[in-house]
Amino acid sequence: MRQYLKIDLDKCTGCRACELACVESKKKVYNPKKSLIRVVLVSPYFYVPINCQFCEKPPCVTSCPERALEVDETGRIRIDKEKCIGCTWCFNACPFGAIVLDREENTVRICDLCDGEPECAKACPTGAIELATLEQVGGKNRILAAQKLISAQNLAGEILGGG
Repeated sequence: MRQYLKIDLDKCTGCRACELACVESKKKVYNPKKSLIRVVLVSPYFYVPINCQFCEKPPCVTSCPERALEVDETGRIRIDKEKCIGCTWCFNACPFGAIVLDREENTVRICDLCDGEPECAKACPTGAIELATLEQVGGKNRILAAQKLISAQNLAGEILGGG
């Protein structure tokens, strides 16, 4: 079953704990520039953690001239470091800017969800990041939409009905 990181923008404070947890677990350093998740401020409104979206048909995979990237059975993108030449075609093809060039190894790096235990989600102090499936998110989104509709109707009734 395909999984991805669900981000709740209402909960993200921009603390960047996710970046530090990611880079510490993957590279054993504390340098957020090497993180596979990046928090971006959409000024002045909100923060957005940017990460791999595990596309159904990932353009990064199809753009690789060396066929160094492939999608595994879980939907995660795997990199064959022996084939990767660091050309960054995949980097440029990613519509989310979620691919990182590792200059020391001259290969690209892409989130692998920490093999199902994402450190970024564990480190998030507000719970803004969670591992989810499309089915789980779809169900939650339908419930939230219904709750918002009911709240709007109740508010409209109070305003219009005076009570």
